[in-house]
Amino acid sequence: MSHCVPTWPNGFAFPCSSTMTATPPLWPNATSAWPKGSRTSPTLWRTSAWGLAWSSAGHTTIDPDGPLCRCGNRGCWETLASQRALIERVGELRRSHPSSILDQLTSDGTVPLNLATILEAAQGGDAVAVEALRQTGTYLGIGIANLVNLLNPGLVAFGGSLSLAHEFLLPAAREVVQQRAMAELSQTTQIVVSSFRQDACVMGGVALVLHDLLSRPRLVPSAQASRTPARDELTPKSALRVVP
Repeated sequence: MSHCVPTWPNGFAFPCSSTMTATPPLWPNATSAWPKGSRTSPTLWRTSAWGLAWSSAGHTTIDPDGPLCRCGNRGCWETLASQRALIERVGELRRSHPSSILDQLTSDGTVPLNLATILEAAQGGDAVAVEALRQTGTYLGIGIANLVNLLNPGLVAFGGSLSLAHEFLLPAAREVVQQRAMAELSQTTQIVVSSFRQDACVMGGVALVLHDLLSRPRLVPSAQASRTPARDELTPKSALRVVP
């Protein structure tokens, strides 16, 4: 993934092309989508309200009776496919699996229950961690399937911190996309891991700045204005020049 547009703090982001591609806040992590047939980096979709693609796929409803989201809605994609959701699933599953490796890892209170701990347990074959990741991957796939049906991207790149567990999440997500997305779309959509991984949203912010600087004329300080002139030397015309 060359860059992404962050749409919410933990979420997936999609840079949108001129033909309108996908966009998951990224969701709880960072996801980007490329249009089919595109051979160049996508441009950013601008709106009249915010000036950029500020929509959030993370707040589309996946389960109308799901958990309460910070936005006030229930069952948002963000509440079902995020690190917080993963940790909550682990807590629920541990109650019925008292012999989980996670109990050993966190028993002395010095190791927190977080993504790294869950991933370590899953790699060790822990049933609780593997199942919690599978369930999270399923909800991840439901959201991606919705985006595939709506936007028909050629490529979906999964980034953000949760992508560190891609080996457990993406198999379930891909399976759900194959089941729920329209066949003619899902068969031609690639779902891959972003090369930026947990830095995807940070790089998305960088992409926004670079896109704005390089694609739109700006008034920038001239070389002369970078000095400290006398007060009567400086006028708006002498201090600024238009850079096309």
